[in-house]
Amino acid sequence: GSVEIGQGVQTTMQQIVAEELTLPVEKIHIAQIDTGFTPFDQGTNASSATTVMGVAVLNAAKDARHQLSLAVSSKMDTQISQVKLEGGGVVVAGKAMTFRDVARLCFGETAGEILGRGFSQLPIDKNVPLGSPSPFWEIGFGACEVEVDEKTGSVKLLKYISLTDAGKMIHPLQCEGQDEGAAVFGIGQALFEDLVYDKNGQLLNPNLVDYRLPTFRDVPLNFSTIILEEGGGPGPYGAKGMGEGGILAVAPAICNAVFNATGVRIQEVPIKGERLVKALRTRPRSPLFGMARQ
Repeated sequence: GSVEIGQGVQTTMQQIVAEELTLPVEKIHIAQIDTGFTPFDQGTNASSATTVMGVAVLNAAKDARHQLSLAVSSKMDTQISQVKLEGGGVVVAGKAMTFRDVARLCFGETAGEILGRGFSQLPIDKNVPLGSPSPFWEIGFGACEVEVDEKTGSVKLLKYISLTDAGKMIHPLQCEGQDEGAAVFGIGQALFEDLVYDKNGQLLNPNLVDYRLPTFRDVPLNFSTIILEEGGGPGPYGAKGMGEGGILAVAPAICNAVFNATGVRIQEVPIKGERLVKALRTRPRSPLFGMARQ
């Protein structure tokens, strides 16, 4: 039921099932979402699809695996503990069988199916604001180097490093993309994005011509992501959400870098040129500051 909106959730779910059934990922197929038969999902949001829906998928895969092992042990007259799933098949009493062989053994020529079911729900707690405790915390650290033009107030980002903890990366490349995308989101908040209204509350920049978003030119050439795997998350194999943690540290890091370079503390974003120039004109004189680059 989780919707694919570019975050790679379907690939992640395929990997979880493939891991449990010892199959190649390309053997796992996800049916297109249809409200007529797709199981329930509360929503694809809050960076929680891998954590919440991933647990449901993991439980469903484990349920299917148990049913398969139980059916084989019954037909082979052996203990279920002697049935192992390995290499995309079943090994029992030293004999290896493909899933096709197992299906013929268990169902004969009349056909049949194994349907695994899984469920995941956060505990209910009426004493917390959203009705249930947060399943995980996203952690984000950021460090940057900036260049400040004190004549124009322009701030150029030269280097940025983002660090976060994914608990366990199911798909490392997608995790890096998520964190890098979050950091670019933060760059927009820190330096460019600003909704402007007139005195009547009318939005004056409702389009991408007047509303400035970060482009590839604004992304520093020295831009890297560090992702830790500390485990402990409530998701599959210790995973937890990480799609938004990289946003939060960007603006504080840039503002601190600007302060380190100029001695001016900016406490409102985006850091507009005119806002910075005005602050520079009123800053106290000090031999420690005034460097154009720090």
